[in-house]
Formats: sequence, structure tokens, C-alpha cells
Amino acid sequence: MPAFLPETSTHASRNPSKRVQLSTRRRGRPSGKLTESQKATRALQAAQRKIKKKALYDHVDEFYAIKKKYIADIVKDHDHTEEYATRILSNTTQYKHTREVSLRNAIVHDLHKQARDRGETISLKELATAADEAAHLPRSKEEVARLKAQLQEKRVLARVGLRANNLSAGADSRAIVNRIQDEIMNLHTRTGTRCVALFTRGNVDDQFIPTYAESGGSFDFFIQSLKIAGLDVLRLFEQWSCTQDQAPQRDSVVRLKSEITQTLNSGLHRMTKNKRLKMSYTNFDTDIKLAWKVKLVGWPDDIPFVKPSDLGSSDRVRRICSMVRSSQIHWVYLELDEIAELEADIERRRAAGTLHKARKPRADKGKKPKSTRCHCDDDENRDEGDKGDASDSNHSNAHEADKNDAP
Repeated sequence: MPAFLPETSTHASRNPSKRVQLSTRRRGRPSGKLTESQKATRALQAAQRKIKKKALYDHVDEFYAIKKKYIADIVKDHDHTEEYATRILSNTTQYKHTREVSLRNAIVHDLHKQARDRGETISLKELATAADEAAHLPRSKEEVARLKAQLQEKRVLARVGLRANNLSAGADSRAIVNRIQDEIMNLHTRTGTRCVALFTRGNVDDQFIPTYAESGGSFDFFIQSLKIAGLDVLRLFEQWSCTQDQAPQRDSVVRLKSEITQTLNSGLHRMTKNKRLKMSYTNFDTDIKLAWKVKLVGWPDDIPFVKPSDLGSSDRVRRICSMVRSSQIHWVYLELDEIAELEADIERRRAAGTLHKARKPRADKGKKPKSTRCHCDDDENRDEGDKGDASDSNHSNAHEADKNDAP
């Protein structure tokens, strides 16, 4: 009998001395066939569960009807939106990965900004007290929106803003590298995933010292597989990085068009989970929007929606590339009402006969195709025949000369 294949080992089984997170998994049904009595019992239990389930759903529907009425009363009496009242009554968690901008934090930031503009120094406790006093003052919606937008802009600047000097840039780099090192080490401990990352400075004047982060001995990959020491790879990486910005060149139009195409295609593949999908500009509504329920937002109205190679002037190409880089042009999913409107619009265009655009005819349409037969063999045979005739003629002339020279 053939031997059974051994069970695939797991990271937990290969490390039995370490703690394992227990996984929740549904138990399978018992093996073997059921008897007639077991089948009858299960059928009776299924019927009873069905009756109880229907009663539960009826009760839940009655509760939702009452809840809907109460929500309408709350919205009417307390001047709040239906979404806000529903979120409170649903008893769902209010914790999120990122904290939204609150009015109090926006007021604190605005007071701190005003004090800094005046050249004054104010403590956080004094800011909090002043913010509590100012929070009760009446403000218009425009003023509240301005304060929140001001704080949001400051947060964005803190995430992606450039460091003012090399000292702060080096400290930021070291902190992030240490955080990445901890994360990949913990990841290797949990899952066995190995990782190696190289970090170096981007300019010779930077104070950041080139280093690396690795887990599970991944740094040995360079010497064992590539036959080059890992530190030598890091040194080469530093040399390459420091020479990238020495002679900046303006991107060519061809390169920008290629970047636009690749960025839009990668975004489309990420949204549709289909890496083989090809972008369609001519029949975008049917082939992309309707078929995959996604759309491209942010495309300027004064530039026709065509493939990057047909944008025309270099100003258009650079403008579209800049908007793609900054995510002003990006992919989003269609809403249900947008899908319904799109389907209705496509049906109207299909009935009018203007749905699909005709393809451009070939340039040689209606012309007789040229012969593609190769005449190389005929030329070679003709050349060989000419050479043979010439050799025969020379041989006969030499023979006549011999006869004349004979005594």
C-alpha cells in the first residue's frame, strides 16, 4: 500500500516550547452514516429550530419597527442626524485606528498658534484651561470647519513634512528603523516570516548611518546565496543612493505617460483583485465601471479622458501625472445609486445606438496586400548559374589556348 504523506508542519509545531494562540474553528460533523432514528430526530430538531427562528425574526422585526420610530423622535427632538442616533442606539464601539479632529483639539491648536505668532510661550495646562473656556463660545459652522481644517493640515504636515535639519532627520530615521526592527522581529516570532530591510542616507550630508533590520538570520542570505557579504551590499546601496540626486533630470514625456499607465493599472488591479484586467478608455463605462463597479475620480474636465499616449501636449501629460502622484486621481467603488443610474444611462445609449465607439479601420483597408514571398532562393540560384557559366567559359578558353600552343 502507498505510504501516507506526512502532515504539513506549522510554525507552532516546529516551536513547541513557545506559547501558541488558540484558533477558533468549527467542529466537523461526526463520521459515519446516520441511522433512521437519528435522521428522524434531526429532522424534528430542524423543524423546531425553524419555528423558533421565525418567531425570533418576527420579534426582531417588531423591535426594529419600534426602534425606527424612536430614532425619528430623537432626531426631531434633539436636532441630530439619523446616522448619529442610529450609531448611539446600536451600541457599537466608538474606537477607531485614527482619532478624528475634535473641536476642542482644534481650539487648543489655534490658541497655541496665536501665542506662537505673538512670540509668547504658553504651557499645555494654560492652553487646556483657555480651550475649555473658549469651547462654550458660540461659533458658526464656517469657523468650526476652519479650525478643524487647520488642525488636520498640521497633522498631515507632521506625517509627511520634511525635517528642518539633518539632526532631526537622523533622529526620525533612527526611531522609525528601531520600530521596524521590533515589528519584523515580532512578526517572525508569531508567524515565522523572515524579512531583511536596508536603510541608508539619501545624500552625503545626511547624518543617518546606514544600517539594516532583519529577522531570523535573513542577513546571511547575501553571503550564502549571492556570495557577497551583507555589509558590502549595504555599502553599494549607500553609494547608489547618494548618487541618485546629484544630477536631477526632468522626466521625459514618454516616461511620464508610462508612469500614468502603470499607476492607474495597478490601482485598478488592486480594486478589482484581477491582475489580468486591462484598462479600457474607449468603452470605460461598460468594460470597467459597470463590469467591476469601480470608477476613476479626479480627472479634470478640461482634459479628454483618453489613454496617456493620446493626451497630446506635454503640459497635459505633466498635469495628469502630478494629479496621479498626489492621489487626486484615484479609484473608488461605485455606490448603489450610482450603479442604478449607470445601468439606466447605458440602456438609453444602447437603445440610441451610441454605446460603443467604432474601432478605427486599418490603414491598408481596401488595398491589395503586398507579397511577402522571399526571393532569396531565386537570387542565389541565379548567382550560382552565372558563376557556373563563367567557369565553363574560362575552362573552354583555356582548352583552346592549349591547342594553339601545341606543336
